[in-house]
Amino acid sequence: ASAFISSLVPAWHASRATNLAFTLRSGGSNVQRLSRLWGRNGLVAGQVALSLMLLTVTVFLNRAFQAELSRPGFRTERMLLSSFEPRLAGYDVPRTEAFYRQLKERAQALPGVASVGMTSIMPLNQDNRESLPIVPEGFQLPQGTDSLSVLSARIDEGYLDTMAIPILRGRNVESHDTTNTPRVVLVNQAMASRYWPGQDAIGKRIRLLDRDSQPWAEVIGVTADNKYNWIGEGPTPWLYLAQRQDLGARSTLLVASTGDAATLAAPLREIVKEIDPNMPISGVRTIEEFYYGNAAGIVLALTRVTGTMGLLGLALALVGLYGLVAYAAARRTREIGIRMAVGAQSSSVLRMVLRHGFILSAAGVVLGVTGSMAVGGLLRGVFPTTGTIDFTTYLLVVPLPVAVTLLAAYVPARRAARIDPLVALRQE
Repeated sequence: ASAFISSLVPAWHASRATNLAFTLRSGGSNVQRLSRLWGRNGLVAGQVALSLMLLTVTVFLNRAFQAELSRPGFRTERMLLSSFEPRLAGYDVPRTEAFYRQLKERAQALPGVASVGMTSIMPLNQDNRESLPIVPEGFQLPQGTDSLSVLSARIDEGYLDTMAIPILRGRNVESHDTTNTPRVVLVNQAMASRYWPGQDAIGKRIRLLDRDSQPWAEVIGVTADNKYNWIGEGPTPWLYLAQRQDLGARSTLLVASTGDAATLAAPLREIVKEIDPNMPISGVRTIEEFYYGNAAGIVLALTRVTGTMGLLGLALALVGLYGLVAYAAARRTREIGIRMAVGAQSSSVLRMVLRHGFILSAAGVVLGVTGSMAVGGLLRGVFPTTGTIDFTTYLLVVPLPVAVTLLAAYVPARRAARIDPLVALRQE
């Protein structure tokens, strides 16, 4: 298809030849030659521009991703994760509570364990997100709506400390926050700022609409923001429920260690086996395996694809520019011979031919930088906290296509500078 489409334009031009004698004698008019030259030049400059845009996006994605990866807002080292679903073993709520209590006590007693905690969902886990319909106290709901939806997780009193998520104001959930006490919740800074701007969220209430009684829950603490859905997201509202007041079917145990967390896997399995041999345990892995598997996979794949396309585009630009400059130099062989016969130096001929390649390369760079600036606005939606493409990114990218395209132009330019004037003058 590409070959067919590429042949359409020259075939159309050839079919429009009307003065055959003139065409055969002179190879076509100057206007025709100029039109073809502009077409070739435009294609080469476009290839340089497109490859520059793709390479710029690749470098931006890499730099933005590394910056975001270094600040997820929670602990990403020396921690072991394991998931449990007691209902698969036939547990009811009281037995589930008893199992989790024994599990945490015995895990905490293992050598090398710093702290333990539990949550219904890990940040960046795409498998089991929890969305909760709520009504924040004092917040004006949008017209036509009677509730809002917010992402949430059920946590115990050890989760925030184990994950190193700081509490900015208020207190953490405690062991005494049970079904026999008033409901309490924590919100992150993004949720506090959205629903109670300029106010203290501590003491505010939230109605939980997914319960039959639709109870009010009091905000007892505000936590720092972290990444919840994916590594490039901006501030996202998040709600923490007390696990002892709202025990779910599935929970993840987090065990923070003072050394290599992987060494805790076998002792943890033994503890579970001793408590109940029939209790299934899944997803036993370190936080590093979880974090880089969930945070890095999509972006790394996107970066590889974009980078490969950019390099392929640059290779096409290299071939196109080489062929174009070589063709242009060959057409000017007689002119070059005359110049050298009347005293022109090889260096001046080299500069003359090389200038053609430089102009095309510069035009491609200008177009590529302009296009990547436009794309930068779209990339802000991917990494809203990182910004757009900056000067450093261009400083890293622009020299490559410039150097490669000039190298492609240098080879035919040097060949043209070595033309023998006598041979060139005899050429038709």
